[in-house]
Amino acid sequence: MWDFVLPPEEIRAVTTGGVSTPNFLNWQELKYETRGEVFLKDQLWS
Repeated sequence: MWDFVLPPEEIRAVTTGGVSTPNFLNWQELKYETRGEVFLKDQLWS
């Protein structure tokens, strides 16, 4: 997550394994568990 908009070339660099800043989150690589009241919704995009 960033608190500013990334230009397209920086998005490409991050998604292709290029330059990565410490605040980059890959939601597909995160390991987490659901606790409490959680609602799962269908994926909106792939």
